Amino acid sequence: MTGKLNLLTRVVGRRVSNGEKLEEILKDYPKLKPEEADEVSAAIRKEKIMFNDSALHIKTVITGVIAMLTALWGWFGWLVIVWVCLMLADWLVGSAVASKEGRWSSAKLREGAWHKGGMIVIVCVALVADWLIGTMLGNLPGVALPIEYTVLIGPLVIVWYVIGELGSLAEHAVHMGAKIPKWLPKILDAGKSAVDAAGDKIVGDEHHEEV
Repeated sequence: MTGKLNLLTRVVGRRVSNGEKLEEILKDYPKLKPEEADEVSAAIRKEKIMFNDSALHIKTVITGVIAMLTALWGWFGWLVIVWVCLMLADWLVGSAVASKEGRWSSAKLREGAWHKGGMIVIVCVALVADWLIGTMLGNLPGVALPIEYTVLIGPLVIVWYVIGELGSLAEHAVHMGAKIPKWLPKILDAGKSAVDAAGDKIVGDEHHEEV
């Protein structure tokens, strides 16, 4: 395919993606030879098939990951999925609000991504701690912990983060002009306090604070 036809294919492809019919678009180019029109049509259809295959592949992968998490972790797998989705939503909505208010910058976007990455690290630390403590208690009878290990740390940390993401999204919604019930932030705060209380009970500390 020549450079001219390559350029035409890209132009026609954009028009097709905007909802125009391929046959009607080609009528706008009367000087196009029949064999050239066939070549452009074939390239457009091939590109469309490749896009559909890619979309199907992505959908299959996502479905497989969700099924795997459900099979392996049950409710905890769904908790992880909800947390990840809320993180992405908070990042995207927060960026949109900042852009609308003229506060957006690539540096702040990277800072937000860095912050979310730190949260993932903390969750990984909590999950590894659960595994390590469980392994110690199950295989080292002589080891006694000076804490009351009655709640898994990983899920507790994720729930704490989920409540925080919900509160952040609610704040973004207010900036977007939405009204928020006065009791909703109180419920979220109560939920976070309940999680803090459960964590404090493990270490026997009634006074908690965020680091």
